[in-house]
Amino acid sequence: MIKAMPQPKITDPNVQPPLADLPVRELAYRLGEEAVRAADFCDDCQSISAGFFTAKEPTPELIARAQDLDRLSQQLRAIATALHGLAGQAASDWVVAAAKITEGIGLAEVADRIDGGGRNSPDHIAAPAGDMEMF
Repeated sequence: MIKAMPQPKITDPNVQPPLADLPVRELAYRLGEEAVRAADFCDDCQSISAGFFTAKEPTPELIARAQDLDRLSQQLRAIATALHGLAGQAASDWVVAAAKITEGIGLAEVADRIDGGGRNSPDHIAAPAGDMEMF
């Protein structure tokens, strides 16, 4: 059984002020929340894809893709659990440069939730809003 770790005292990750230095425990918590969001999205996709099984005969490939999506959701939840555990265990004086952490993140809204908009600092390369990469 997984024991819930206490949340660090932070504000809503959707309205974080920009930070020059981000405590590791807060970073870990925010990353965990992003993993939970991604896992929830996978679960929603699984629900939608279940309709394909009722609409037509599922092929082995379709079943394998659905199983892959379920595994991805489980992996993301495991990562979230580990990050939330780290958030509860990290020393309060451990900090990282907030803007540097999110430099490679391609979705601006995710970067903003993680670093509180620190990516908008003058020494940071701005992340794009994100494009659909399928087409």
